[in-house]
Amino acid sequence: MRPRPGWRERVLGREVHDTGVPVGATVDVVSLRVNPLLRIAILILAWATVSPLGVTGHALYGLILMLVATVTMMSAAIPDTRLGPLPRTVVLAVAAVAGGLLFACYPTSVATAVPFFVCGNAGFRLPRRPAIGVALLGSTVAVIATVVTFGSELVIVSLTVGLPVLIGMNRRERIRALELAHEMVEQTRRAAASEAHAAALDERARMARDLHDVLAHSLSGVNMQLNLADALLEDKRIDDAHRTVLEAQTMVARGLTEARAAVYALRAETLHLIPAVEAMMVGDHEHLEVDGEEPRLSGTTTQALIRIVQEALTNARRYAPGARVAVRIATVTDGSLVVEVHNEAGTVPADSTGGGGMGLVGIRERAGAIGAHATAGPDGGQSGGGWTVRVDVPV
Repeated sequence: MRPRPGWRERVLGREVHDTGVPVGATVDVVSLRVNPLLRIAILILAWATVSPLGVTGHALYGLILMLVATVTMMSAAIPDTRLGPLPRTVVLAVAAVAGGLLFACYPTSVATAVPFFVCGNAGFRLPRRPAIGVALLGSTVAVIATVVTFGSELVIVSLTVGLPVLIGMNRRERIRALELAHEMVEQTRRAAASEAHAAALDERARMARDLHDVLAHSLSGVNMQLNLADALLEDKRIDDAHRTVLEAQTMVARGLTEARAAVYALRAETLHLIPAVEAMMVGDHEHLEVDGEEPRLSGTTTQALIRIVQEALTNARRYAPGARVAVRIATVTDGSLVVEVHNEAGTVPADSTGGGGMGLVGIRERAGAIGAHATAGPDGGQSGGGWTVRVDVPV
């Protein structure tokens, strides 16, 4: 069950509803709660201290001023959704005039607080120019009425009637600044969430490439061996078919090992390039050439190069089965690293199951992710011969 809001939440909600200005959690909640109570207290004490009040002579004059001040001050509390800027300006202007007259005519009563409260409310509720206009109107009326009633004795005091408008304007700007800060925090949170989502998508794409490399490497070899075993069985070559099935079993075991290595690499990414590539070599027709010392590579770069070599070997075994394959890892004169996988033309029919073209796409994506350049194509630009995959890695 959702708990009922406390007085702090109720005050904040009421202030947002009354003013139309969203309030941050750090706004002075006490002042927001006191504001409507202060309005009522001023009016009650003003009615109690303004004297005389009646229906004739000077008492009628005081009664009319108090009625106008009461109606306009209470009307100013109407929410912005029900009282627009122009009507609110008019209401506050009338309240400022009544308050200025009360200030001059009843200087010993609490009614002298009415114009101060009205000007402060105008600064908070109205735009800058209308608010200053209301404050100037209240001060002007108070000065003129004071001069007419008392001469120049209280002129300086009456000039201060409009000063609370500055307090109201400052309060409004403070609330706007808090709301802006809240919006900036929310935008930062959304940007962080978006970046985290993008990072998650990149990680998913990388894992998809890893799974493709491992599964394609294992399953394509097993499929080729089983097709060969089927053909040998049709020719009644039982012993050869049995050896082929054993080779398929060996490839399955090797695939499991590679899958475990891929999982380990995804977790730790601490593999070394040369030992990992050397472990991929299968049979006498595949070999590794190392020219120079292996440079220090980041875990991300090493992981990407291992997967590129694995995918290139998978393609060579699938499309040029039985061909000689050479993997070369060399450091060139400018310090960059070259990883090259070259296979000659196949000696037996190629595997008929296509890979969907994802292998070469994955190679280019991995190379681009580490700032490297990958090329792949037939030797001499002509099909039917060998094939070379080359990756140049700046170090």
